[in-house]
Amino acid sequence: MTEMKYSVKFAKLLFSLLLILVINHVPLRGQEVNSIITARRVADKILCDAKFNYNLTLADKEHYGNVETIDFTRNYCSNGVAYALSSIQSDFDKEIELELGHTGALKIFVNDMEIYNATGQREIDARTFVERNLVLPLKIKIPVKAGFNKVLFKSLSPEDGLWRIFLRTKESCFSLLTFPQISKKVAQFTNFLMLGVFPESAYSTSGEVEQKFNIGKLFNVGGQKTAWTVPRPELVVENAEVHQPWGEGYTAFNYHAGGVAWAMGTLGDYLNDAPYKDYIKDYCDFYIEKCPYLAYQKYQLNLFNGYDNRAVESYLLDFTSAPLLPFAHLLIGGSKNPGYSELFAEIKDYVVHKQTRTEKGNFCRITPKPLTVWTDDMYMGIPFIVQAARLAKTETEKADLLNDAVNQIFAFNSYVFDTSDCLYQHAQYIPDTVKQPYWSRANGWALWAVTHTLSFLPKGHPKYKALLEHYKCHVNSLLKYQDASGLWHNVVNEPKSYLETSGSAIFAACIATGINKGWLQKSKYQQPLMNAWKGIESQIEADGTVRNICIGTMCSTDLNDYLKRPVCDNDTHGLFPIIFAAIEIDKMLNIKTK
Repeated sequence: MTEMKYSVKFAKLLFSLLLILVINHVPLRGQEVNSIITARRVADKILCDAKFNYNLTLADKEHYGNVETIDFTRNYCSNGVAYALSSIQSDFDKEIELELGHTGALKIFVNDMEIYNATGQREIDARTFVERNLVLPLKIKIPVKAGFNKVLFKSLSPEDGLWRIFLRTKESCFSLLTFPQISKKVAQFTNFLMLGVFPESAYSTSGEVEQKFNIGKLFNVGGQKTAWTVPRPELVVENAEVHQPWGEGYTAFNYHAGGVAWAMGTLGDYLNDAPYKDYIKDYCDFYIEKCPYLAYQKYQLNLFNGYDNRAVESYLLDFTSAPLLPFAHLLIGGSKNPGYSELFAEIKDYVVHKQTRTEKGNFCRITPKPLTVWTDDMYMGIPFIVQAARLAKTETEKADLLNDAVNQIFAFNSYVFDTSDCLYQHAQYIPDTVKQPYWSRANGWALWAVTHTLSFLPKGHPKYKALLEHYKCHVNSLLKYQDASGLWHNVVNEPKSYLETSGSAIFAACIATGINKGWLQKSKYQQPLMNAWKGIESQIEADGTVRNICIGTMCSTDLNDYLKRPVCDNDTHGLFPIIFAAIEIDKMLNIKTK
């Protein structure tokens, strides 16, 4: 039904678009520009391609991530003792570190020698996530020899709760491939075999299972027959529409897909156009409905790397505050949906009280090093704080949130803004400072945060003038490096880096906003802005496909990492800034096409 709904909408939009092209294709104020037609072209392709539904597929090893999970609960419905079997292959004799978490008592045997024994009942919470990482509570050393190493786990079920073992090694991996008795087909499906359930008394004794891997044998346990088997297969959801190189689409729960929904909703409001308004609502409703299932998939099925796993307990601004911007848009617009309000309140509590910050109070991360200040996080978190201020119930709370937004910008600047060039480095390590390149999109994220904050900051605020001067300094510096094409290079001050669309679109959106707000003199800044828009339009095909968008990147001190970073078509990082830029340029030219 969803696909049919969007097909009908797209047909109507296509007809409308043809009419608009006929009626409005005339020069305006000496400029052959109608940015809204371009925005519609991009937005209509999104409407055509986006699918707010999931498909089911069989979970494979990739869906479980880098944490191996032995979940006896999924295979066995009674308490007692169960075994899991695997192996480790090594090039030479050594000790490897094993990160470990488990419920109930556990013994580990390597090459038939007991190397770990944790008796008594043990309960762990496997949901300890720090940014992108699942943290396991224990670390032990495992001795392995060169070649094949048999690894056997013997577990006693906890008195209640889930019966699991979580494992991770950085130097080696568990596998069944090295067992001559096990086919490659089985080894490709799972890294472990299971056997159970034996009486609890079997935990303290050593039997045949510890001594020999016996294929084709039935074990008689209290009149019940059991044998070696594979873990229960699970189903996992995946998005019905995937077009990005890393396996995501328009409807993923992240900052840039959320940005697309925000842009579509803003365009819908600007044009009073129902299909675009429907898009942002469909996006938000989709995740309100699906998040409980995603939590089940992540924590009950152990699919820590399942599709959209970061929509639940990710604790990274990319997957918390930034994807909530379309929800904030609808709430500010008057939505009374309690699901939106509850999710927004939950994320606000996390952002304000729990998100990692520096001693100066700005957001930071523990990756790739503790502590790392990412310029990206200016966009990931600060616009959310500003939107939270707009939704605040008291003037005191509103003032506190706006102060936090402003203070964070200047704190970020102290770490990542290079005052000698008036440009932002991609990131900075604390305390081991380095020099990182001026990545275009990172400069865009910073400028967006500053522009958004200025837009809602009272002019009487004590830091308003200083923030406005910083905005102008940054814009003027960026214009020094604008290419003759109107675009900017992927590394702002490096002409040998390729021309890139997303950063250019963010700069255009923020400069146009500055003109519309009266921060920038129109007579001086309109022409560079229109040159930028001309360059952006050169990257957009007739069907709405947008070219040359740099894919997401880790921060680095190596310039070559940015020079060689791949580009792709219709990367959502670039789509939503184009729509926002088109709206602001249309405002500037006083053209409002409906």
